[in-house]
Amino acid sequence: SSEIQKASEIQKAQLEDPDIRLIMEKKLKSSDRPFRQEIAPKRPATKQYRALWDSLHLKDSVFYQQGKSVTGWPSAEKLYDRTQRFPCDILFRRLGHTPSSSKDDLNNLEARFESVSTSNKERIKLPRERKKTRYDSGATDHNFKEGDLVWMYKPKRRRGLSPKLQRNWEGPYTVVKKLNDVVYRV
Repeated sequence: SSEIQKASEIQKAQLEDPDIRLIMEKKLKSSDRPFRQEIAPKRPATKQYRALWDSLHLKDSVFYQQGKSVTGWPSAEKLYDRTQRFPCDILFRRLGHTPSSSKDDLNNLEARFESVSTSNKERIKLPRERKKTRYDSGATDHNFKEGDLVWMYKPKRRRGLSPKLQRNWEGPYTVVKKLNDVVYRV
């Protein structure tokens, strides 16, 4: 019952704020973001709430902002293993977690940081491997043999002619000898 009372106090405070009230009324009537022309004559704070339209949601008749995270966890929860406290939480006495001691809290924080760091490395590894595979699929391995005809890249800058229109390749040349995997004598 105390949670419901706190929620009603927050809702009352939000409805008294003219910027939030306008956005809340629009959100309750329609899921579509209000047009810029409707909000243009309003105060800057109202315009900011309009910009946050997609991340705002109602829960128990109270507006909350829902954040997005690359790792899948909100950043405060990631590090501290608890949800963030905002000034309104303190104002309405929703204190939540109270640490037992500084040393215990520091040890918990260190352990949590290690586990989050490990999980983030795992989450990042898969996209990195996919990106490497996609990049490597475009790479080609040229193996020329003696006697093959090849073109040699020799860019020359000539005055009066755009670099785009200049010929950067010369040839064809004949491969005389393979010196190593990437160097040939022509």
